[in-house]
Amino acid sequence: MCPPPVLDVRINAFMMLNFHVEGEGAPLLMLHGFGIPFSIWSNLAPLLRPHFRLIMVALPGLGGSPPLRPEASYYIQARESIEQVRAHLGIDVWAVLSYSCGSRAAEQYIRRWPERTSAHVLVCPLHIPGWRWLALRTLAHADAHFPVVGDVLLSGWRLQELVRWLGFNGRRTSGARAWTEEIGAQPVDVLKAMLRDLPDPGQGLRSLPGPQLFLWGAHDLVAPPPRRLGASDRLVQAGHNAPQQAADEVARHALGFLRGRVTRR
Repeated sequence: MCPPPVLDVRINAFMMLNFHVEGEGAPLLMLHGFGIPFSIWSNLAPLLRPHFRLIMVALPGLGGSPPLRPEASYYIQARESIEQVRAHLGIDVWAVLSYSCGSRAAEQYIRRWPERTSAHVLVCPLHIPGWRWLALRTLAHADAHFPVVGDVLLSGWRLQELVRWLGFNGRRTSGARAWTEEIGAQPVDVLKAMLRDLPDPGQGLRSLPGPQLFLWGAHDLVAPPPRRLGASDRLVQAGHNAPQQAADEVARHALGFLRGRVTRR
């Protein structure tokens, strides 16, 4: 799957995160999920581009961004690197749209620099309580002692099945194949770090400073929606692949929420 057409591309300076900039208008930072830096926005970006200046960032170690520093947590590195991009572009305040694992990078960034963010939209936010969190921590613990565990799960037909079931609810589609190819091409140690360095199940996402909107996939097997939706929750008819499967719905909710909350700064 190819990245969307780029109207205005700015490639990073040495050791800065790789990023694409498209469109004009108020700045909107876009943070991707697990191992799919730019193509995850292929359906959504064209719908948002007429309204915002999209800054699509590749998180550390992915999509041409610099490799990880082993001494720091993945999401701490991500937040520091995101702030470097903001300063490089001369943006005072931006809105944030994050997806999946990207919501945890957004969480760290917004807590550290709340004054830099006007509003944030979290798509399929990575809130994984209960047995899902326990299973993830168990796998991370096993991989810490036997790295072959993660190497095997994140390669070959095992990765293909994980993507098919977790991202596409078991459906065999061209999208699932494209995701598998792209995730499989990323450094395995980076993929492991994205999961291993999650600090908690995500209960703190609700308490982030500033206006926020949660867009949950109604059929999401990774981060299922809450049983009771609050005022800041919306459902879209998709699984964990909502930015592609339900791009129209995501764009409609995001635009309605962000209007009046973002400025050209």
